[in-house]
Amino acid sequence: MNQTVVKKNILNYYLAHVFSGVSFILPITVLYYSSFGLSFLAIGSLESIFLLVGLVFEIPTGVIADLIGRRRMSGLGMLLIAFGMLVVGLGSTYLAFVVGQLLFGIGAAMRSGADAALMYDSLDAHNQADRYGRVEGRSFALFSIFGAIAAPIGAWLFVINRRLPFFLDAIFITIAALFYGLMVEVRRLKLEQRPKPFKQIFLEGIKDIITKPIVGWYIATTVFLSLIAAVFVSLINQPLLVASGLSVQEIGYLFVPVLILQAIVSVFAEKVEKRLKERLCLFIIILLPGISLLLMGTKVALLIFLGLLLFSGNKGFHYPIMKQFLQHRLNTGTRATTLSIQNFIDSLAGIIFLPVFGFLLDSASIVTSTRWIGVGALIVGLFLLLSRKWSQITGIFRRI
Repeated sequence: MNQTVVKKNILNYYLAHVFSGVSFILPITVLYYSSFGLSFLAIGSLESIFLLVGLVFEIPTGVIADLIGRRRMSGLGMLLIAFGMLVVGLGSTYLAFVVGQLLFGIGAAMRSGADAALMYDSLDAHNQADRYGRVEGRSFALFSIFGAIAAPIGAWLFVINRRLPFFLDAIFITIAALFYGLMVEVRRLKLEQRPKPFKQIFLEGIKDIITKPIVGWYIATTVFLSLIAAVFVSLINQPLLVASGLSVQEIGYLFVPVLILQAIVSVFAEKVEKRLKERLCLFIIILLPGISLLLMGTKVALLIFLGLLLFSGNKGFHYPIMKQFLQHRLNTGTRATTLSIQNFIDSLAGIIFLPVFGFLLDSASIVTSTRWIGVGALIVGLFLLLSRKWSQITGIFRRI
């Protein structure tokens, strides 16, 4: 494979993350839905609908991406998300928001796994797979930095006209789709890799998880981290900050240092991982979300801010590192399929638990709920750390 193709793919991958990262809705989404009279339970149910649609389409789109190309699926998925942004921005009723979530779900399912598999195989084809963590770290850093730039602007626009942030997001996501379309499908250039039947690719993806317990463990852990992040972003963070006495515009400004920290951590994530090694990195990644939520549930402004920084910094660290740990253990031919199975399980967890958390937030104060969710996250995190050793032992016995 030509070195120029690798450089082109990395550049387009970075630009796609830049334009998808320019999210004006980031600090105002929950507030937007609330402005139309939706309860936390209703907002949680919207997220569940998004996840349910992703659940239905996740695995089929992953297999199709392995068959027809990850580049096409990534670009088309982003275009559907952009259209969903327009629908939500124009809507005023719960039903309109549901339609938007349907489009989000299908688009996200088409993209998820496909873009990461496309980038990893692009590097792997030139014997540069060890650079993947660095590329993901930098792409997530760019995503976060431009999110930090857009956040206060989005909050300011929300005060002027609550629909404007969604319209602008639709434009930038469309541009991101174009950059995915400019990437080269490296895997398809390998003539020895003939397309396999849909069913065969799907079964091979399932087999990878069943026969490799450590892969299953990484998928379970990634699902746990994604669920905690979804609960925090979709339900907790904006109402919690409002309850702390901040205005919408102040929340937008607060997102700037938080996202910049997230970006900085992402850039140096690979270097930190090499120094700390896998086991210690996992210990930090898995336990820090629970600790952060406990700090944010104290009602003390300084501790809430510290918890927010720790939560976002941990997200910047685990996003590229967990992807790298999992990608190194997957097979090339079924990479997008296996990642789609992971996202399928991720969606299922969200469908089940997000309405539950929404009901909890409606039943108790936002501060109390945050505290109890933090306790639950710590308990589950400790269980995952203890179970990792068992998955390694089981894997050894399977190989014997």
